[in-house]
Amino acid sequence: VLAGDSAARLSPAAPWFFALMTFHSGLGRRVEGLRWLRERPWILPLLLAVLHFALPFLRWVASSPFFETEAVMGFVILAMMPVSASSVVWVAIFRSNITLAMALILADTLAAPFLIPYALQLFFGATVHLEPLRMLRSLALMLLLPSLLALVCNTVIGGEVQRRVGQPFSLLAKTALFVILFFH
Repeated sequence: VLAGDSAARLSPAAPWFFALMTFHSGLGRRVEGLRWLRERPWILPLLLAVLHFALPFLRWVASSPFFETEAVMGFVILAMMPVSASSVVWVAIFRSNITLAMALILADTLAAPFLIPYALQLFFGATVHLEPLRMLRSLALMLLLPSLLALVCNTVIGGEVQRRVGQPFSLLAKTALFVILFFH
């Protein structure tokens, strides 16, 4: 709050910080870990349907009787936002399936530019014009490429990357999250 405009000038660095966080999150993953997802091809579409249609529908049903249309639309939009990269931290804390969490974050983030306008039209008849290809290019640079690079590094080098630079990257990734929140 006190830094204001000074911090705003640093916001172009935010995509690089996201890329750093995504690379760090992918360091412990291996190609073999994707086998779990390959054996359950239905899970990502199911989770995307729940995140972008079932939960927003529940928000719409629950808030429509009590709020004006604009507020209801805001609640529904909040329900449709992509899963945050910081959710991997919670998945790791509770020792759950990080491979599934990372796959969901990637799929959700890449699908959101297409699913959100469709869902808004479905719920409210609203037309939203986005530039999904431009957004996808940015998302690929922040999420997809760092994840794939970390996966390849870890698979080719056999886990040495995680062992050698995991702790320093962990500190950098947590600092990057703080910096991103500070910028915005």
